[in-house]
Amino acid sequence: MRNSFLLTALLCAAALQSGFASGPAIEGPKRSQDWFKRASESMALRVPGSKAFHLKVKFHAYAGDEMLAPGEKSQFIVGDGVYDEVWQDAKNWRREVTLADYHAVEAESNGVRKMQASSDYEPGRVLMLLNYLSTPVPDILTNGSLVSMNWKIEQVSSGSLSLVRLSNVMVASQRIKLTDSYFFSPNGELAMSNVDGVVVAWSEYADFDGKRVPKGLRVECGDRALLKASIAIEPAGQVDAMSFELPGDAAEAGKTLQRLHETAVKFPGSRTAIPPFSGASFPLPPFIVIGVLDRTGAYREIELIFAPDVSNLAKILNSIRTAHVSPPLVGRSPCELAMSWRSL
Repeated sequence: MRNSFLLTALLCAAALQSGFASGPAIEGPKRSQDWFKRASESMALRVPGSKAFHLKVKFHAYAGDEMLAPGEKSQFIVGDGVYDEVWQDAKNWRREVTLADYHAVEAESNGVRKMQASSDYEPGRVLMLLNYLSTPVPDILTNGSLVSMNWKIEQVSSGSLSLVRLSNVMVASQRIKLTDSYFFSPNGELAMSNVDGVVVAWSEYADFDGKRVPKGLRVECGDRALLKASIAIEPAGQVDAMSFELPGDAAEAGKTLQRLHETAVKFPGSRTAIPPFSGASFPLPPFIVIGVLDRTGAYREIELIFAPDVSNLAKILNSIRTAHVSPPLVGRSPCELAMSWRSL
């Protein structure tokens, strides 16, 4: 089993270096959107009529490349963590996560959601983990959007392993060409993605009530690990309904363990103020940077994902870390948002 996971990781490196060779004719859907939809549906655990489950995840969070000055302290919350989720149906569930000093419990009982947390700030790696656990294939690729169409489909191989690669050139200019890719096994299981320089690998799938659940998850950037996780799932069995009950009032709309997306929030200030380095007095090299905008309007855990030239990038990352804006809102409630900045 371990060798299978290591092979997947090696495939990540091979993909980034175009190490795959063209393979035989492809068997499977002819349209790219059907590959995305099939994989998403096969991994969707939290849908009406699904079997109640207990998900247990052990993970390790790594720091990102912050390009800090000598002596400057890292903002990253790292180390070993545990995520535990019991799901009965869409109105009765409980999830709990611990990473370093951060601990949070979120539960919904009969449509009333509550949350308790040791801090108002949810670590960025927790957001990353929950995003890939809940939405391994982004909604924009499964909701009928034009973005899911017309990806190049080809069979590729590395050694004895064959995969189907869907790729799409997202940026093409005189400075740079950026291609997003998704890799599937011939039977349609999602094996890997490489989106905006972040590589995610899923491995060792298990069957759970007709759904496919990966036992391994690894997130990388170049030769650096960002997150790794081992996943186990079992039937929920007999569940005490009181375990879904938390004390206190219903949680604010913006306070949740769920990773929110920009389409679900609003920015009360000028959207042009983000990214905060707009109008910089120095030339901007091509780059991709990610981080978190917290509920106070501060930027945290800012890291470099991609840059062929690191000139001025320390200044850029520092300008984000020291900026402050009006926080994004869900309704009238401040929320936390994972963000990315690109200059391509």
